[in-house]
Order: sequence, then structure tokens, then C-alpha cells
Amino acid sequence: MPGCRADTGCECHLLILPKVKALRNRESMPQNLLAPEAPPLRNELMNLNLKYDDRGLIPAIVQESAEKGGRVIMMAWMNEDSLKHSVETGYMHYWSRSRQKLWKKGESSGHTQKILRWFVDCDRDTLLFEVEQIGGACHTGYASCFYTELDKQGNDLPPQEEPLFNPDSVYKA
Repeated sequence: MPGCRADTGCECHLLILPKVKALRNRESMPQNLLAPEAPPLRNELMNLNLKYDDRGLIPAIVQESAEKGGRVIMMAWMNEDSLKHSVETGYMHYWSRSRQKLWKKGESSGHTQKILRWFVDCDRDTLLFEVEQIGGACHTGYASCFYTELDKQGNDLPPQEEPLFNPDSVYKA
């Protein structure tokens, strides 16, 4: 209200001050908002209104935590089932188009992705996940699937990083 002060106890400040205090206390909030120890969230209770493609898939962009630099580490496809498993467990699950099956990131390598936060874009047709990545995100051994930079002509430049692991020793047949 015009001319009011926070110390007068006016109606507008009684409504706003708790919200301001909550925002100031965000640093004390848990880092993993979808912690496995938290009660499971059910997709049927969430009204996400997401736009899946004609195959029932939605792209998921995954980036490492802001504390680790926020680098985009991979992109994968999700369907409703993989999203449900991800939200309920707090760990990333995807839909494999080639194998036609649900998979948990790290199920064979141990290189899991713990969900810290997630977002939907303005069109509601792409998801963004901020994760705590354990090990490399890429099946080739690199920290990120985006390790190949291109020059102006579209030619591959040499990688500017070393792989974190040897895929032959991690993915044994």
C-alpha cells in the first residue's frame, strides 16, 4: 500500500514479509529437492501439461550442478514412465530409443545422476535437469557428451579434455 512501512504491521506487509523471509532462507534449503529419502512424488498428482512428441517422448537436457560449473553434460529422451521413475527416485531415468526400454543412468557404469532441480521450457516441450553427476556422463568416457568442438567449417577440433574412464573396462559385454 502507498506510504506504508514494514514496521507498521499493515496488511500488505503481513502477506509479503513471510515470502521475503522464505526467499532469504533459500540457502538453507536442501540441495537435492527430489531426495530419495523424501516422500515419493506421484505423476498423477502433478499437472505438468507437458508436450510429448508423436512417439510419446520429450527431450531432457542435463547439466551438472551450478557449483560444478553448470556444464551441459548430455541430452536424452524421456517418456512418462522414465519421468515418473526419475521424480520418484530422485535419480535420472531415460527411454532408450534404440533398445526400446527404460534405463536408469548409471545402471551398468555406476555413473548416476542425482536430481537437484528441474525445469520446463516456455513451450513445455523440453525439460532441463540440474544434477549431481557421479563419474562421466558420456558412454565414451568423457565428462560430457559435448566434448567435440567444431570449427567454423563444421570440422571436429581435437578434444580439450581427457576421458574420465575407459569405456571398455566399464561396459563389459
